[in-house]
Amino acid sequence: MSSNLKIERTDQAAATLMAMKGIIDEEAKFDGIFANLKPALRVNLEAIDLINSCGVREWIHAIQAIPKSTVIVYEKVAPRMIEQANYVANFLGAGKVESFFAPYYCPKCKTEVNVLLMTNKMMDALPAKAPAEKCPTCKTAMEFDDSEEEYFSFLENEA
Repeated sequence: MSSNLKIERTDQAAATLMAMKGIIDEEAKFDGIFANLKPALRVNLEAIDLINSCGVREWIHAIQAIPKSTVIVYEKVAPRMIEQANYVANFLGAGKVESFFAPYYCPKCKTEVNVLLMTNKMMDALPAKAPAEKCPTCKTAMEFDDSEEEYFSFLENEA
């Protein structure tokens, strides 16, 4: 396993919980991390800072090795991982995104903030639009800091 990627795994009665932190790159080794899973797998991707093209390859190979019978839920998915889900076919395998971060920008205090959004709320009206959010610092209305059409396109696969 890469020193740039930390994976914490906890097995409970009916679910395996994983939290990944750091960088998924050419050094990322997922060997055995998805072995002996419980019927449900919850993967927290909040702390993924970067994924490069070699990391995408390693990730895809690991995800494809997860048994088809495993129910996969991704939570708190980092923007870098959402970007890949939008561009790489089967990036999330058979998993569903429960919640994800979206980039916002405050024009008043020049703050960049990742806001946690719930997938089920975003699915109410497709194509999805970024919800209004206020800056946590100055309470000014923030702007969505990406293309809504591109960033939320992964939601089409969640339906």
